Amino acid sequence: MMTDIRNLQAFALCIQKTDIKFDLFSVTKEMEKQIGYEFDFLREVNAMERIRRFLYENNKKTPVLVPRVLQGLATRQVHFVVILHIACTGNEEWLLRQRDDGSQLLLNATFTYLNRRVLVMDYIDGVPILTLGDEMAKRGINPGGKMATSAKQNILKSLTLAYGQMILKTGFFHADPHPGNILICKGSEVALLDYGQVKDLPDQLRLGFADLVLAMADSNPVKATESYRELGIDTVSNCKNEQQEMLRLAQTMFDTKLPPGVVMLQPFSEDASIKKIGVQSFPEELFSVLRTVHLLRGLSVGLGINYSCAEQWRPIAEEALYNAGRLKGANRTKVSNPGRFFRRY
Repeated sequence: MMTDIRNLQAFALCIQKTDIKFDLFSVTKEMEKQIGYEFDFLREVNAMERIRRFLYENNKKTPVLVPRVLQGLATRQVHFVVILHIACTGNEEWLLRQRDDGSQLLLNATFTYLNRRVLVMDYIDGVPILTLGDEMAKRGINPGGKMATSAKQNILKSLTLAYGQMILKTGFFHADPHPGNILICKGSEVALLDYGQVKDLPDQLRLGFADLVLAMADSNPVKATESYRELGIDTVSNCKNEQQEMLRLAQTMFDTKLPPGVVMLQPFSEDASIKKIGVQSFPEELFSVLRTVHLLRGLSVGLGINYSCAEQWRPIAEEALYNAGRLKGANRTKVSNPGRFFRRY
């Protein structure tokens, strides 16, 4: 795997000098770091518990479900999820669990283990988000109807709220929201799985990104340009309307909203912002934020809903800046109906 990363880094150094004027090498360096964490399961346990506690304590109802870890059954080497009544291979164990209400639940779990190097988590009953359409069809729900649209909007709202809070309030967030890590549960509840890749943003980048969120939500080219500088994103321009193009680049990189009728952005197209403004230096620490936004955009396209995460995150960004003393209370914007930002493709 690390050989593949090295090859990717060599390719990045080549292509960023020719076809894409973007600091791809820094991105691959962050990928190298994150992949190394994938096999540290004690780190994953701590990350999962930290995020679970934050989301559950800061909301009347958590926007996403996070599996609960059975403490004591984890090491850095082996990781298994115990699934109720579903057998894998190996030796049978009976595990006694305590629920929140005090009642006991026996999990009949069969799993392979090595010297009890195991991570055990709650079983969450849900369907993968990629099979959501099939599940709706099974239940006689029209995937294009009002009920399905409402469910899809709720799913995106939940994910967007969870990520807005994680990234902007604490800077510590789940950094791998690809479809395989998302389950849809009863009542359109969303479960977020696999905490092998998490990111802890320094406060300087967290608050700098909050400034950028406001700039994108306000479509303010001056603030977007200033935010890029604050974040340490070094750019070079070969266009006349640099600030307006900088805003467009920021929205392309860090917002989920797409132009009307567009379902995929092409970095190689002649009118792409990256062709007009090159990114000479990109902070490695920001890659996980960039990747998260693009994965959320992909999910929104798959669900057929075009929306702006920047507009959804505006109140959270304002709160973060206000708490840090960087925004006066009079300048905060009250969003009474954030759902209005959702639009169908």
